Amino acid sequence: MGRTLSAAAPRSGRTAAGTGRLAVVLGDQLTLANPALARIDRARDTVLMVEASGEATHVWSHRARIAMFVAAMRHFAEELRAAGFRVDYRRTGEHPTLAHAWRDAIASHRPSVVVACEPGEWRVLGDLQQACDASGVALELLADTHFLSRDEFPAGRRIATRCAWSRCIAGCAHAPAC
Repeated sequence: MGRTLSAAAPRSGRTAAGTGRLAVVLGDQLTLANPALARIDRARDTVLMVEASGEATHVWSHRARIAMFVAAMRHFAEELRAAGFRVDYRRTGEHPTLAHAWRDAIASHRPSVVVACEPGEWRVLGDLQQACDASGVALELLADTHFLSRDEFPAGRRIATRCAWSRCIAGCAHAPAC
């Protein structure tokens, strides 16, 4: 079950149903098991995927890694189309950031709700929330199911990396004391 983060009233001049749902799929969520894909109607709703140069430069990455990432996204978009999904794929150069692309897509599609699997980064979640709030559209966030645990870090414990956290929940004897 998803949780709705904002439930804004529809803007004037907009139909209550819009064009259905807009499902945001991020570059690290390329799987048909993505919970956002399970929540949409293939004939009526749209999947949005965005290549944004700002994401490639936010943290330094080797060009080969960026090329593989973009290639994987493009192939997955084609896989979705072949499976009957309507896909709005925005390529590098169309928008400088994810937030710009999301605001533009929401304005273009006028969805009744934006559906997304929880991003793995707080910055991305904040940008998605702001894009929805600015557009007056509710954001339905769905639990990210491709990690071992959704639990928060243990109270009072600081674990430096996700790898250390994974070892901790797996009970590895070599993990830092949890």
